[in-house]
Amino acid sequence: MERLRDLGERAVIERLLEGQRSRALVGPGDDAAVLEWKGHVVACTDVVSMSGHAPAGMGLSDLGWMAAAVNFSDIAAMGARPEGLLTCMIAPPETGMDELSAVMSGVLECCREFDVELIGGDTKAGAELLVCGTALGSLEGPPLTRTGAMRGDLVADTGELGLAAAGFHAREMGTPFDEGDQALFRPWPRVREGIQIRDVASACMDTSDGLAVCLHRLRPPGEGIVVHSHQLPVHSLVNELSLAIGTPSLEMAMHFGGDYQLTFTLPPECSDLLDVIGATVIGEVVSTPGVTVDGRPLDDRGWEHFR
Repeated sequence: MERLRDLGERAVIERLLEGQRSRALVGPGDDAAVLEWKGHVVACTDVVSMSGHAPAGMGLSDLGWMAAAVNFSDIAAMGARPEGLLTCMIAPPETGMDELSAVMSGVLECCREFDVELIGGDTKAGAELLVCGTALGSLEGPPLTRTGAMRGDLVADTGELGLAAAGFHAREMGTPFDEGDQALFRPWPRVREGIQIRDVASACMDTSDGLAVCLHRLRPPGEGIVVHSHQLPVHSLVNELSLAIGTPSLEMAMHFGGDYQLTFTLPPECSDLLDVIGATVIGEVVSTPGVTVDGRPLDDRGWEHFR
């Protein structure tokens, strides 16, 4: 097996980019990339690692997909379109070239799915495998942000909740299922939906750290959000697994994270859009401060690094 230490950085980069063509004005291979587009530039960065983001059963190509997808999700939450991705990979020198190629295959697969250009990156030696993505997006018009919700707005979510949590627990039990693995290993950033809602939504955030975290961040100062549990789009398999492991489905939907949906607020008069994009109303913004579910306070708790 060829190892990175046998090849050196320049050969490794050549292997990773072999056969790739760029639509950028200046793409991979130069000191920096050059892009051309209209409107605002939206930028974000995120890092994933085998130790922090790879539950049992996750493959190297899944890790690469994740590194791209988490960034595209952040771009989508701003109502923008992801255009380019920079990918930096850190790996121990004894890592096999085929292993790093597997990671890159996942990055490129996600880029192809969302028509995003890989515009550059870097490789370095380190103690463990890390993949850092930096996404650049284009936006014509004002961005969506986490602030802007107003009293009387509806609170909506773009898709099913709790599947990543269910996938994780199912794997721990030795009973994995396809929908859970897909949500856990290969989250689908809601790029299309972010673009569709940007002209009508008042605030937006992705649910990667858990729905509860989103609701507390979207709540206007001095105001509140009420959520109705019977309206939450929780997948039926989440409810089934909840009974098997003794963990409430509401806990998995609210606090586990990893679903990569978009939670957003919008005026009631714009609710016709929800059917178009397949989103579900889960609550509304009210005058009473705090966040409640069925009248009970909701903890501001979700996925958080360093804890």
